[in-house]
Amino acid sequence: MASIRTRVLPVLALSAATAMIPVCAFAAGGGSITVTPSPAQDGQQVSVTVSGCSNTTGTATSKAFAKPVMLTGKQGKLSGTGTISKTAKPNRYKVQTVCTVGKTKTTIKTLLTVKKTATPPKPATPGQPKH
Repeated sequence: MASIRTRVLPVLALSAATAMIPVCAFAAGGGSITVTPSPAQDGQQVSVTVSGCSNTTGTATSKAFAKPVMLTGKQGKLSGTGTISKTAKPNRYKVQTVCTVGKTKTTIKTLLTVKKTATPPKPATPGQPKH
């Protein structure tokens, strides 16, 4: 099964003077999120791995997830398991986490494809002719 990897995107940080300024920081090693399997199906369990953060815990969020995915691990690599919402429609969904590198917070994003779950055929009712 394929996985998706993407780059780190900078976020805004609050300066000591409380003014918003852009921070162009990248997680060590390039930082990425991997979601497997991809594509996924509604109701399916997925693994989320984040690399390049100095955090030891975190949360990955997406409208595709039934609830946020709690991430744990060692500095540099976090992972967790989540579930695709049973109401997720076939589409591409943004998955993101906020990563801390030193004193800088950086958002890492990727896209996850959700495909429609195949509906199994209904079994024939006993006594009913098969078509």
